[in-house]
Amino acid sequence: MNTNKLDELLKKIGKRVFVQYFHEFGDEGLSNQDVVALLENEESFQPQASAARVANARRIFSDNMEAEALSIIAASNRMEQKITDEARALLTQLRNRSV
Repeated sequence: MNTNKLDELLKKIGKRVFVQYFHEFGDEGLSNQDVVALLENEESFQPQASAARVANARRIFSDNMEAEALSIIAASNRMEQKITDEARALLTQLRNRSV
């Protein structure tokens, strides 16, 4: 997956949503439906919108592009500081695991 496609997927998911539900999207122990239900309950997204977000986020994980996605979010000038800080923290956690 190239960077343009990754950025397109992040826009479809929502960068804030990707960061806030990062662990759930990456948790293979949770079914897609489990995460869809979580998004519906906590974010009030419609079922189809939740399912699309989950599918796109899981694609990022299956393509091993989650670190690149977090880097894009962390470098964003248009995101809330809280979200960019959280993206940086998640990126640090990922890098520490792979050492």
